[in-house]
Amino acid sequence: MDTKHHSSASFIKAENSGKNTAARELPSSYGRTEAFLLPKDPGWLFLFWEITSSTYDYIKSQNGYDIFDRSKTIIRLHDVTDVNFDGANSHSHFDTPVVFDAGSWYLQAPMPGRNYVADLGIITPEGKFILLARSNAVTLPAGRISDIIDEKWMLVEGDYQKLLALSGANLIGLGASELAHALHERWRFAQNMPSSYSSSNKSSGAAAKKPSKKEEADDMWLKADCEIIIYGSASPGAKVKINGKEIELKNGSFSIRQSLHKGEVIDLPITAEKKKMKRSIKIKAQRED
Repeated sequence: MDTKHHSSASFIKAENSGKNTAARELPSSYGRTEAFLLPKDPGWLFLFWEITSSTYDYIKSQNGYDIFDRSKTIIRLHDVTDVNFDGANSHSHFDTPVVFDAGSWYLQAPMPGRNYVADLGIITPEGKFILLARSNAVTLPAGRISDIIDEKWMLVEGDYQKLLALSGANLIGLGASELAHALHERWRFAQNMPSSYSSSNKSSGAAAKKPSKKEEADDMWLKADCEIIIYGSASPGAKVKINGKEIELKNGSFSIRQSLHKGEVIDLPITAEKKKMKRSIKIKAQRED
């Protein structure tokens, strides 16, 4: 058997060796055992894969032809942040049961802003993990607003006055004061940044001015709003409802946004039904201010 062990820890055998033509349709498989991991958002990853028959045959020849019948098929997600991963030195890992025939799966990440690698494999009755394919490493976004501020977007007093005039703030009546306030706050924020960020503005002749305590007291205000995002995934073919309303699944996943106003309490029961089986999750959120 002609197999090749690549750095991605996958066994590969070329099975689509025919000539390419312009009219050839996209194949349903590529004849390679491989796995690819993609970031979806700060809390979720998406893994898709292909496992060839030659890979199954090789694993059976090494471990017995009933090995897949006796073992659990899983995805093992590794946290490899700041690690030169060798398969055994991740910070932590957790296993997700999976059906290899599915070809893709959504994985919930333990923490945002970390690096992850996914292994496709089986766990034998003796507890041994056998690897079939290893994905690439990906980094999830941090799930928060970046603390990096680019100095070229800063406003100085001259720009502030020009923008205020061009906006027609003196002509739009009641909205003028709010617009002026917003622009003024942006200018004040820029002027109070560390010198490393404001050096270009100082060189152009703009002097930073720190507001007095009286100005800060007179200008004290706070505004906030809130919405929640409900997201998840369900078994293929399942009918998912949120608060009694059926929602559409996209590649087995779902996501909705729900505003949360002052003093509001919302209940969002989630159910999934398939044949005679049913699963449910209750989510309740309350805003107090």
